[in-house]
Parts: sequence; C-alpha cells; structure tokens
Amino acid sequence: MLEHNELFREYLNTYGRQLNVVVEDHAGKTYSNNEVVSVTKTFKTDLCKSTMQQLNIEIEGDVSLDETVNVKLGVSLQGTDIEQINFGDFIITDREFVVDTESTKFTAYDNMYKAHVDYDPNAFAFPCTVYEFVRNICDLLEIPFEQEEFNNSDKVIESNVFLNSALTYRDVFDMLAQVTGLNVLISKNKLVFREYKNTGITIDEVVLKTLTLKEQYGPINSLVFSRSAESDNIYRNDESSVVENGLCDIKFSDNLILDALNRNDYIDNTFNALNGLKYKIYDLEGFGCCVFEPGDLFNLKDLKGDVYQTIAFNSTITINSGITEKMYLDLPTVSQTDYASATKDERKDLNTRLQVNKELGEIKSYVEETTQSIYKFETGSGNIFDNCRYTLEKNANELQRKVYSNILLGINKAELKGKDICISCYIKVENAIVGQLSNRIGVEFDVGYADETKKTYSVYWYLGQFDLQYLLQTSTADHEERIWAHFKLDDKEISSVSNLKMIIDLNAERAVVANPKVEFGTRPTGFDFDLGYVRDNITTIEENYTQINQTVNDLSLKAVSQEKEITTIKGNVSEVTTRIQSAEIKLQPTNILLAVNEQIGANGQLYTTKFVLDKSGVHISGGGLDIVNNSGTKVFYADANGNLIINNLKAVNGSFSGSITASVITGSTFSITSSDGCTLSIDSNGLVLNAKATSNIFGYQGGILTIGTKKSILDSMFSPITYQEGNSSGKLWTIPLANNVSKIEFGTVMDHRIYFTTLFGRFYVECQSG
Repeated sequence: MLEHNELFREYLNTYGRQLNVVVEDHAGKTYSNNEVVSVTKTFKTDLCKSTMQQLNIEIEGDVSLDETVNVKLGVSLQGTDIEQINFGDFIITDREFVVDTESTKFTAYDNMYKAHVDYDPNAFAFPCTVYEFVRNICDLLEIPFEQEEFNNSDKVIESNVFLNSALTYRDVFDMLAQVTGLNVLISKNKLVFREYKNTGITIDEVVLKTLTLKEQYGPINSLVFSRSAESDNIYRNDESSVVENGLCDIKFSDNLILDALNRNDYIDNTFNALNGLKYKIYDLEGFGCCVFEPGDLFNLKDLKGDVYQTIAFNSTITINSGITEKMYLDLPTVSQTDYASATKDERKDLNTRLQVNKELGEIKSYVEETTQSIYKFETGSGNIFDNCRYTLEKNANELQRKVYSNILLGINKAELKGKDICISCYIKVENAIVGQLSNRIGVEFDVGYADETKKTYSVYWYLGQFDLQYLLQTSTADHEERIWAHFKLDDKEISSVSNLKMIIDLNAERAVVANPKVEFGTRPTGFDFDLGYVRDNITTIEENYTQINQTVNDLSLKAVSQEKEITTIKGNVSEVTTRIQSAEIKLQPTNILLAVNEQIGANGQLYTTKFVLDKSGVHISGGGLDIVNNSGTKVFYADANGNLIINNLKAVNGSFSGSITASVITGSTFSITSSDGCTLSIDSNGLVLNAKATSNIFGYQGGILTIGTKKSILDSMFSPITYQEGNSSGKLWTIPLANNVSKIEFGTVMDHRIYFTTLFGRFYVECQSG
C-alpha cells in the first residue's frame, strides 16, 4: 500500500475535511486545488500479473506539462497540518484542450508504460538468474529496480527462451509474475515483486456508500504448471486443505520460461507463495481510502460485524470536489485439470512428446498447436474494452460537458482490423433541457489507421430525436434505454485505438450513462438483449497440427488443418461443416511422394493431388500442372479434364501419330510420307504427289503428279499440272483426259511429237518448223 500516516485515513473520513491535490511536473510547474479540476486514478489486474496504473488529470486553462508529472493527495482538518500521500510519477501520453470547459485533460501512466515496447531477443546474455534477467530488463527500459531477493530470483534461465516470439517486455513481466507467484507492479516509481500479504486495513460502513459481498474464492490449495499439450501437467497441492475445503487450483499455461526449463525447480516455491490465499468477491463504492496498491489484501466488515479478507485488483478513485472510490472483484475463471494424467515430476519432454514403440520399430514425434477462433456474425462475445462496470452521472448543478475516458482497450489492436463491432450502453435522462450543450449522451472511441486517417465510432442518444412534438411544447424530456449501433472497421492496418469514452453532453436534472460495451458482431449481447431475441451465429473452430512418422521403411512429414463451422439458427445447431486440409511428404527407398488433400464434410468428396518421383520419372495424379512465363501468362498447363494446353509452342524436329486438328498451319515446307513410301509435299513450288508404289492412287507405276502455283509457269506457257512416270522419265508432262482419250503425251524436245492414246490405238501429230 501507499506509504501514509494513520492520520491521513482518519482525516479523510472525517466530516469537514479539506482536500489538497498537487500536480507538479519535472520542470517545476505546480498546479493545486484552485487549478486542478479533477484527478482519476485507475488500475485493473489479476492474480500473478503485472499491473500498470493510469491517471487522468484535468486542469483549468490551456496548460502544458512536462513529460513526467508527480501527483500528491493531501487532506487536513481545520487547524491541522496536511497529511499527504504520493501517488508517484506518471508519464503523460495524451493531452487534449477542451474548448467547452476551457480546461486541459492529460492521460498518464506509471513506469510500467515503458515496458510496452517489443522485446529484443538479442539484448541479453544467457545463462543468467531470474534476478539478473529482471535487472537487465529494467536497466534497458530505465525503470528503477532495487529488489535483489524475491521468490525464485536465484533460479537460472539457461537460454534465451523468447527467440522467435512476438512479445513486449510487459508480456515478459507477466510470465515472471507466474514464475515467482508474486504481484509485479510499480511502487514508489520502482519495479517491485510483492507477496500477497494483508495490509491490516479494515473498511466498514463508515467509509462505504454501497457494499455487495458475494462468494469466497479459495483457499488456493493446488498449483498446476501446464504446457500447450493438456496431458503435460505437473502440480503441487495441499492434500489436507483439499480434503477440508475442496479443490481450488490455479493453472499457469504456456509460460515460455517455465516451458523451456525444469519446472520442478520452480513449482515448490511458487506454490508456497500462493498456498492458502483466499479472498471475498465484492463490489463497493466508498468515500475514499486511497492507499491501496494493486494486489494489496485488506478486510471488509459488513453490518453484522463479520470480517472478510479480500484483495485490491480493480480500483477507480475520482477526486474533484470530493472523493469517490469504486472497487470490485470478479470470480476467477476456473480451468479444469486432468489430474489423472498430471504428475508431480517433470517428464523432460519439453514441447515435444515422444512415443517409442520398440515392437513396431516406430518413433512418432508430434508437435501440436490447437487454436480455437470464434467468429460471430450476429452476436458479440465479451467486451473488448476492459469491462462493462462503469457509470458516469451528471446532475443539475453540473452545467458543463462531462466525460469519463479511463476504459482501456483489453485486446491487441490488430485484432480489430476489418471486424464487425457493436457498441452499446445504458442511458437514462430525467428532465433533460433542450437547446443546451450538444444535446447528446453516449459513448465513443477513435481508431487511427496506418494511412494517417482517423475514424470515430460512437453510439449516442440525442435529445430531441424522440417525442419531438412533446419537446417543443415542454422543452424537457425523460428517457431510459439501452442504445446500440453496429459498425464495420476498415480492413487496413490499425496504428492506434483510444480509450472508450463515456460522454454526457446535455443538461438535465439527472443524466446517467453506464455499462458501456464494445463487442465483435453485428448485434449486442448481455443485459436486456439476451432476453430480447435468440441469436443466430456461425462458430468456426480451427485445429492445426504437424506430425512426423519414421519407420524402418519410410519417413513422412504431415501438416493438417481442420476447420469446423457450426451454424446455429434460433438457438438450434442446424449445420456442421468440416473442412480438412493436409499436406504430406513421404520418403521411401524407391520413391518420393508429395500429396495435398482437401475434404469438405465427413461424407464429402476427397480431393487429392499426388506428385511421385521414382526411377521411371515424375508422375502427377489428381491435379494439374502449369508453367507460367515472366509476364504471368500460363504457357504450359493441364485443364480440368486433364487435357494438355500449350501456348506459343516453339519446337525443332519431331514426329506425331494419330490426327492433328488445326485452323491455321504456317511453314515453308510441309511434307507427309505414308507407310509405303508415298509422299505429299507443299513448298514454294506448289503441291507434289509422289506415288512410289505400284497401283497407288497418286499415279500408275509410281508416277509423280505436280500442281504448280508459280506465276512464271503460266507466263512461260507451261502447264501448271504435270505428270511423270518417275523421276527418271524424260517426258515433259502428261494430261489425263476423258471421252475415250486416255492421255495426251508430249514427247521430248527432239521428238517434236504429240501422242494421243485412245481406246482405238495410239496416234501422234508431228510438229515441224515453219
């Protein structure tokens, strides 16, 4: 808890107290009660976590502050000295001048803010002790750290366990909190590992406005260290406490430090730090205690005088004209552990489970990762901003715009990219006055994109948009409703997300905005919406794993992705669709096999592409082959029916069998030779039919028929059609005729005769000169 004098809490809860808030930056600028409009201090944490505290400061006027400020709260009674507590130093991250109120608002965080940068895996040398590792991180981040001994601080981290992990130093601090079983926070501006011990402070009805007590959590009597494989658990428990109180276990899963080392070295000390811890679940609003730090144990006393131990995990202190402190505690999520498969000893198998079957001579190595991602298109699930337990109220005496902006984003901002979101909140307005301020009440937040654009997503109720006629006559209105709106975020990289802001920008006798919720989906869940309709949704579950199988005959590598879609209509599961995709490489003495499979539905068709390489060559079945040129055009591929398609083929020499179909064939010479030696050729001289065998249709006794196409043949009075009895024939050309004339035959040049052969004999005409 914060260092303080007992008089501080006594004065704070005494009627007539006087408050004094002092804000001082490191440059020496100081603002106190007259200038400080309000200060709000917030933290939210859980068991064995690191914690960052936030301050929201509003100061009158347009002012500037240095990067770091210190805030103190003082209290006094008339005639006494001021008793003071120091909230510590805070780093300013945001400044906004509000024109309406002529004031400046600042958002600031404690030194844990420095840990919100990416972890550098090359910044540290290993092996080193846990203490040395923490000290080196703090030196790098310039966070003061003076604690040399704490739980498990002397244990050795043998190697850099964070290689290839996308983490921030804040993530590393969270893992170190689990390793030590302690609370990690900033106290007096220094990093501290703190045990969970009772401060001895009891809060009763004197300082409480409201108190709701719920069930008790604990005592914790079992601790489980779990790796991603559910069966790989080790544990420690207090058997007598389990018998007396029932089992209450806490599980730390997928901690990179614990996963890579011998967990037996850590678990005993970590269990001893948490064994027996118990606390009451509660919800309270008080007039201010202000001294609790994250993880402090304290006592609550009810009206019957019963006292219960509890813990400070969620707190909001608002200081303006008075002090309001709201604190609450939620029951931790209980995870089930299969103790039948858990052991008390480390099995030294790290993230890989080896099963050895000597009889089969087989070794199987499994590396598994299962993720479940739920995408809901008609509903949301959970609040992506902190939680829903905030209320902002404005009364008739408050005439300026009122804003509460301490609601932090609870997920990685990258998860919002391109998603459907639904914003909802409860609003209540009593005797609202028309025409003052901006006449609206609701919530909003800003998203900044990497392309330097910025969008505001909001839901507002506007005074005047309902019962307009009534408003015109009376100028006042009452309204109560849970309002909501749906948005789809841009599908582009997100650079920043602001806090969620609750805004009352109207005047009324009483105005309330409460329980803001931002969730994935297109319709809101929770509150009255859960009772108003039955939602439809589609749930997608993804399971991925890789497998290595080795036998004496082969070695295979397999990667499997299974996606299951469950469609729910009006509360009933109407359809389950499963898609299984896998890829496998198998090495055998005679071949190499590559296969890619996809199946949709248990009874759906299995699509498989196989690629086999053996001594006979390459064999592809069930799939296609394509080759793409430098411009991206497919030039060689198989279509859906397995037909081979070639674009722009260039080849030298070759032979074809069967038929060839084409619309255009281009070339200088085209030649066909039959099995008995006959040829048909097309070249620059024309078409030539050469029948080399007897009784061929091309001619008698192996003759040659030529159809010439050159213009010079006609110009020289030569016939374009010639026939020779053979290549050695001396005849110039012959023309077969009809009507009883079998042929006209021209002799040689020296013969000067034309022979006519008919059915009646052979005749000739002799040509003489002159």
